[in-house]
Amino acid sequence: MAKMTAVDLVMLTACFVCQIQDGQTSYLSYKKPAYAYSVKYGTDTTGVTDGNDYALYGEWCYHSDGKSSNEWVRVDLQKEYNVTSVTVINRASTYKQATERLANTDIRISFETEIGSGQMCGNLVTYAQTETSPIIDFTCLEGIRGRHVILMLQNMVNYMNFCEIRVYSEDSPDISKCF
Repeated sequence: MAKMTAVDLVMLTACFVCQIQDGQTSYLSYKKPAYAYSVKYGTDTTGVTDGNDYALYGEWCYHSDGKSSNEWVRVDLQKEYNVTSVTVINRASTYKQATERLANTDIRISFETEIGSGQMCGNLVTYAQTETSPIIDFTCLEGIRGRHVILMLQNMVNYMNFCEIRVYSEDSPDISKCF
């Protein structure tokens, strides 16, 4: 797959606007509390579950405060679910280093708030995934039961930034439409 151009990014982010009906979405993480190891001044973690999938960097995206091997973001689903997949909307940029910041991260589903606990959903994000699209999908084989979804940088020192995290379950209502 070819690398994305600036025109591709504008077209793709225009397609990320999602319609929410009656305050419901098809994903579990919508408006759920999120926590992070560090948060850059001027940003916070509320943007990663606000339903705004706009992938160009802004206050609606999360950005860590510094480079660390401990960077993580945890979403509390507020009750247990059988999680079947997770989608992360990465930062879209022609600045390669910004999009590559999710490389070597994984998703874990856990009953505990302890970072590093839980069962891995899908595989580590590859550099190739970060170059081809801001949409990164993780499939949890057999589904994984848990309350907390943890995105964690593995085995490297870097910043972490992304714009949205969507968590899906076989129990999720299917009423959200993207246009």
